Amino acid sequence: MSEPNTGIVFPKAILTPIRGKPTITTVKTLTKELYANAASIYSTRGGGTSGHLSLMMNATTYLTRTSIAFDEPIHPGAGPTHAANATGPQITETNRLYSARLKEHERYHHTLLSLKAQILAALEPKYLAILEDDVMGFADVKPIDMLEHLKSEYGEKKLARSERP
Repeated sequence: MSEPNTGIVFPKAILTPIRGKPTITTVKTLTKELYANAASIYSTRGGGTSGHLSLMMNATTYLTRTSIAFDEPIHPGAGPTHAANATGPQITETNRLYSARLKEHERYHHTLLSLKAQILAALEPKYLAILEDDVMGFADVKPIDMLEHLKSEYGEKKLARSERP
């Protein structure tokens, strides 16, 4: 699998590979590395101190950790919309806001793609096969869903299920 050309640089460029079936220990290591990488990509959203951690953490856990929700940046559209009688300075400001929103959305999307590529490179695809679509592959699968699947099937959630009486 080729890496997406996104310009995103993580502190842990290559995640610790998981050889064979994932275990509680390997899933925990993967989780820590993904959290660190996601948090390292700056964002003003969610309070501005946790980067893009929300891409790898469910909303409830993220909100408990940060006390501020992270709202996913929405693509601002094909181009800026100017008022009918907009002045030069107003057009300039509308263009600036559009560019800032587009850049923020692109950073979010590129971070998501890069985290997904890291997960896919870290372990054998068969351990995520249940999430793969016959036509789209993993294109529509978010990295948090991949991580939650691994936690559920091979990590702490599986341990918790096996300890039930």
